[in-house]
Amino acid sequence: MTQSTTVPQSIEFTREDVAAAVADALAKVTDATWTRAISRAASNLAAGQFLYDGHRVTLRSASSTRVYHIDVHEPMKCSCKAHERGLVCWHITAARLIVRAAERHQERSGRCPMCHAPIVGQQYYIGGRGYVYFDICSGDGSHNVTQAA
Repeated sequence: MTQSTTVPQSIEFTREDVAAAVADALAKVTDATWTRAISRAASNLAAGQFLYDGHRVTLRSASSTRVYHIDVHEPMKCSCKAHERGLVCWHITAARLIVRAAERHQERSGRCPMCHAPIVGQQYYIGGRGYVYFDICSGDGSHNVTQAA
């Protein structure tokens, strides 16, 4: 009997998207601890040993053979020693940068970051507000719903 395995779909983004996410993050922080975490995350992301499937970021440790799986829903948690001690964890920082890079790429490409289906505009009647426009994934309509400006 053969066992079927599902390979998680990788979410698309570019090095430019990651660089922009890093620059945005560095521009927002004033604390040296966060600056170090962002810089360390950026240098480890440059090595390219990670995977993002839209729900979870998988990262290799920089100092051991461990692999960390970080669910991207807040609050993000990591099993590394730093996070367990309540310190700023570069793995979570990297996961946030990856998510932001994927969001930026999706914003630029007009595609759903989960399934890559085109984002389409839909209007709905909302009582008291009239018609309101939303950007919705054209795949199954369950991803990436945002109110259009």
